[in-house]
This record gives sequence, C-alpha cells and structure tokens, in this order.
Amino acid sequence: MKSYRRPLADLVWKTLSQLKSRGAEQSDNVIWKILGEEIVLRSSEQDENDKEGAAQLSAFLEFILDAALEHSHGDENEGLETIPSDAQSLSSAPSTVVSPVLTRISSEVNPVSPLKEKDSSRPSVISMLSSLATGGGSRSHSQPEAQEEMKESPEPHQDEPATGHREVSAVSSLIEVFSQLTFTPHALEPKNLKLALRVYDMLLNVISRGKSPRARLTGIQFLMRLRVDRSHRLYYVSDGYDPNGLVFYLAELVNRVVWDGSPKKDIDGLSGKPIPDDFEVRKARPRIPHEGQAFRGRVSCPSHSAASRSRSRTIAPSAPPFPKSHIALWLIPETFPFFVAGSDSPSEVLVSYDPEGPDRILVLPISRYLLAINSILETETSWEILSYVLCHLPVQLSNKHLLCGPNCRNAISKMLSILCTGILKETLASAIDHWPQGLKLRDAHGLAYQTLSVLISYRRCFDLHARHLLVEVFQEGLNGQFSTIKCCLQALALSAFELQPSMTKCITRILEKLSQIVSNANMAVHILGFLAIVGSLPSLYVNFTEADFKMVFGVALQYLQHYNRQNASPTTSWALSQYVRILSYSVLYTWFLSLKLPDRPRHIPFIARQLLLANEGNREVDDTTEVCFDWLARYTYASADPRPASSALSDIVLDPPDVAPDNQKTWIMGNSVVTIRALVREGWVEVISRRPSGFSRFICHIENVPMVGPGEVSPDLLSVPAALLEKEPSKLMVIADQNSTEDDPFTTVSLICAM
Repeated sequence: MKSYRRPLADLVWKTLSQLKSRGAEQSDNVIWKILGEEIVLRSSEQDENDKEGAAQLSAFLEFILDAALEHSHGDENEGLETIPSDAQSLSSAPSTVVSPVLTRISSEVNPVSPLKEKDSSRPSVISMLSSLATGGGSRSHSQPEAQEEMKESPEPHQDEPATGHREVSAVSSLIEVFSQLTFTPHALEPKNLKLALRVYDMLLNVISRGKSPRARLTGIQFLMRLRVDRSHRLYYVSDGYDPNGLVFYLAELVNRVVWDGSPKKDIDGLSGKPIPDDFEVRKARPRIPHEGQAFRGRVSCPSHSAASRSRSRTIAPSAPPFPKSHIALWLIPETFPFFVAGSDSPSEVLVSYDPEGPDRILVLPISRYLLAINSILETETSWEILSYVLCHLPVQLSNKHLLCGPNCRNAISKMLSILCTGILKETLASAIDHWPQGLKLRDAHGLAYQTLSVLISYRRCFDLHARHLLVEVFQEGLNGQFSTIKCCLQALALSAFELQPSMTKCITRILEKLSQIVSNANMAVHILGFLAIVGSLPSLYVNFTEADFKMVFGVALQYLQHYNRQNASPTTSWALSQYVRILSYSVLYTWFLSLKLPDRPRHIPFIARQLLLANEGNREVDDTTEVCFDWLARYTYASADPRPASSALSDIVLDPPDVAPDNQKTWIMGNSVVTIRALVREGWVEVISRRPSGFSRFICHIENVPMVGPGEVSPDLLSVPAALLEKEPSKLMVIADQNSTEDDPFTTVSLICAM
C-alpha cells in the first residue's frame, strides 16, 4: 500500500497547491486529513538519516502552516453580517414587492455566501482530483455541468458540510497530526515525538500570528483542553471537561449557551435561546407604507400628477440600513472540526514537566503556550477569541500540574500583571474592534475575575506587591455588577486564608464597600458568608477599631431588619429568608465574641436598638430576638459555654450520681428556670440555671455544714482537697486513682499533703 499511498498524497499536495494558487477559499476536509495522515505515516516509516524524506515532511508541514496563517477573503468581515444592498430596494412591479425583512429571514434560513456563489462555477475538489488522476476533461467542460446541476437540484443545507474554510481545515490537520504523534503508540519513537513538538510550535504560531479568527479559534479549542495527570503526563480531555459547570456559567454570562437542539439565532447572534417565530419581524420591520395606504394617499391628494402617481406606484421609500450584527463563532455545547486520537488517555512518553531536572527527556514547553495566551489577553482585537479564552482559561488553570517549572511561574506572574493592570486601568479588552449588542467592557472584566480567583492558588509565584495588587483588584470588583461582586466575594473569602497579610491591609476598605452595597438583597448570602469567614480569623481584624466593628454589626443587623418582617422580600423564598436571618444572627454572635471583654459593653446599646428596630411593627419581640438578648446578657461581661463541661471535681463530688427527687426543687425566675438539688455528700449542692441561650451549672459547698455528724466517725476527707486542687486536674486524677486502691482515708489525706 505504500507505493499507492505516497503518490496519492503527492497528488493531494499538488491539488491543494493549485487550489491555493487559484484563490479557492473552501476545500474539502478529507484531502487535508489525507495529507495529515500521510505526514504521520511517513514520519514513522522514514529513517532518521533520510534527508530527502525529512525535507518532504517539512514541505508538507510548511504548506499546511502557510494555509493556516492565511487570511481568506471570507474573513474580512469575520463576525459581522450586513444586509445585501439588493435586499434594501423594492421591485418596480407591485406584485413583486418584497419586504427587506422577509429577504433577511429567507437569507438566514438558507444562507448563501457571495464567495460560495463565486465558486459555484468551479468543480468540486474531488472532481478535480479525479480529473487530474485520469487526465480527463478540462475545467471548461466541467463548469457548465456544475452550473446545470445546481439549477436542477440545489444542494440541501447540511449541519456539517464536507467543505469548509481552508485555514480551518489546515489547523485541524495539524491538530490531528499532533494527537496521533502524542497520544498513540507513535509517541514511543523519539523522532515522532520531536515532530510532535514541532507541530505544537506551529499551533502556537497559528493562535498568535494567524489572520483568520476561525483558524485561531480552532487551535485554541484544542490547546485549551490539554491536561496532565499527577505524573505530568499529557492528555486531551474530552469527557468531564467542565465537571463543575464553570465554563457553562461563564458562557451564559456572555450569551453563548444553546438551550435546545435547534436554536433560532436572534438578530444579534448572541445566544441560542429559543425566541418567538415573529421576533425578527417585530424587531427589524422597517416603516414601509402598505400598498393600501399608498392608494388612500393618492385619493386624498388628487393634485398629484400622473407621473408622480406612477413613481409612487413603482418606487417605494428605501428601508433604513440594518445595523451590523455579530455572528458567534462558538457556542456551548461546542462542535469541533477536528478529531483527537486517544483522547482522555495520558501519553506514554510526553510530559509537561520533569521533576528530576531539565534536558533529561523531551518536555512539552507549556510556558510558550502561556505566553501566547498572555499576548491574547493583552492585545486581542477579536471578541470571539478573547471571550473564548476568558471563559475556558480558569478551568485549565485549575490543573496545577500542567503549569510547573520556573518558566511557567514567570508566565503566570506576567498573566496576573496583565489582568490586574488591565482591569484597574481599563485597558483589558479595550482593543476589541466590535462588541456584540448588549455587551460592554465590564462584561469582559467580569470574566477576567474568574481567572484571577483561580490564580490565588498560585500565590507562591507572586511577590508581596503582586499579592497586594490581586486583593486590590478584587476590592475594585465590588463596584461591578452582580456576577462580578459574587465572584469577588468568593475570591476574597479564599484570600482570607491564602493571602492574609494582603487581606489585613485592605479589610477595612473592603468592609466599607460592603456597607455601600448592603442594600442589594441578592448579595445577602454572599456578604454574610464572607463576614462569617473573616470573623473566624483573628489575624484579619487584629487592628480593628470600634468603628470597624460597628460597621460589621450594622451590615448584619440591616439584613436582619429587612428579612425579619413578614413578606419583606416578595422575590425571595421563605426558606431563603429564614436562612438569611439565621446567618445574620450567626455573624452577630461571631463578631461579638471576637471583641475584647472590656469593649463588649460599648456595643450593647447600638445592637439592642437595631434588634428592636427589626421587631418594629410586631406586638412583641420574637423568640429569636429574645434568645439574642439573653445571649448578649450572658457574654457581655464573661465568656461562658452554653453547656457545662464535665470535670474531675464533678465526677468526685457527684459520686454516686443517684439523687432522690425529693432532694431538689425548681423555681421560675424571670427568663430562667433554676433548679437546686442536694447531693449525697454532706455540704454539697448543685444549682442549674436554664436560660434561652443555654444553661449553667454550679457546684457549691456549704461552709457551715460539719464534716462529721453526731455519732459519725468517718469524715469526708476527699471533697475539700478535691475542690482546692480543681485548678490542677492532673494531680486530682492521681488522687482519685490512689484513693480507689487505698481503703484508709488517712492514707488519702497524707497523699494530698505530700503533693
């Protein structure tokens, strides 16, 4: 088969060269696949000393690279769609008057590119291959036949046509060559692995220097799905690419999600959400006089001449030009023009990092890919490319084993600088030449915050200044829209654990921002959750003043006032309202305990006043507020646990634990239930106070009770020393253990005195 296959590949190469020289913009995907497979096979078959074969492979690869880097005429207005000029004019005959809206609709149902019309007179690529192979008729003979066939039976619209853009087919061929040389047994040969690294550099060249957005997007789609396992072995992820749904969420923010199998694209092409059938007509109908209206106008104006009436019958006012609309090049779920061999299977040889040192084995230079991504983030002009990178980059950055090594660390540090500086100075995405309708610069910044939140895990790659800058950017994001604020709050919560010095520096300004956006009811859960996390880390609020604590209490109590009323938020469910109330109380309790004991009484008037305002309009204070008041009374002047803990003293004094019910009595005193019971041991009583915020237990010894009663000869020589040594539990346990082995009480007393 080798003798047949190689001439066919040479014929394919010559055919593609002829198509390129003739300016053909579309070509069959099959012939590019044939050329790519031939590169893989020849690389495996040729000898390392075969210079002629190596030159032929280089020629094939350079030809594919040139095709991938070219800018076809069909991409001059890539992403833009305009209305043809003939659709904006009306016919002279009344019976043939066609609305430009209907022309627009029919053109979208069966779109016919002007370039395709131009190439319709040319033969197909397969027919050219057969004619070149058999020496058949010339192009002039096949041309009328192709035209006649198109007139007789127009080709139906196909979802995945066999022909496509030449540059996309060329990039797909490079991708398939790389995948076969990397993820299949071909990778076991070192020469194939070297060729794979060369193809990898070509793909980076395409996404960096390519002129066609479609070709660049195809290369980015493949490179964004490269992952490594814990052994740094490279693989292409297909199944489970977006396990947490982050890509779907980000794509939905910029209207790139297809909700059903056959969505109708709106006039802006922004989303695949289903829309009514008459949406196009309602949105873009021009104000053209109806034929009946024109007739009534002629009757009302009889002074018009016949010539003017004739002109009014044949010439209608031109419709206003349609604005340029944006056509999305990618949507979720995605479809790819390439096939990856061995997806989801790690490469047996190729790795992204060698822990044992450089120059030992071949390593895929991921740092070059990161530099290409940095260039896109910094200078990209196409929204299609930038939006795809911003939506998919956070998921790839979460694979930390992929980005190891000093070069990757430098590239990641550069990426952080580009994103932070671009957001603060509003230079990120400022070079975009055309924005889709409804999207602005802040939407691109909102996507970039997701990438910054992932970069927190790479804190070891950043110096102290970069860490401070990262937290400042998140602080600045609190002025954005809802999705941006939510992302920034989650990132700040992570920074509270990972970047504590930077958070300590900025926490006061962050709280000021939160107090300004506290009126947004949708942010209640996220803001309160962030405050709860910060309140559990004493190092963050070590420098807080009384005003700072009051600011935190104000945020929690303001949400409590809003959600404590019946039907306070009709758009919020009852369960969510109850959750916000509980979370508000939790934040209040956490931050009150964080106060120093002498400072707590200063905040009681403010907190009590806000709690009463939360119950304004009610006949009486609700149960949760009563519990809160009792809790404040418990912890204002002391810190006591809501439930007593068992101690060695209680174990000794309460032994035996059985107490007759007649020896205890209970009283109600205010909001407390007080129980006093006499213990078995002489002179000891237990006092239990049950309150809404918990209960307290006291073990008391009555001093005026004699140690020995009338006629008794065995005094209690253990309880009093045990009480005296309560502060030293270790010695008390020694006493208890030795007392269990000694029957003589005087021996126990001597042991206590010896200690």
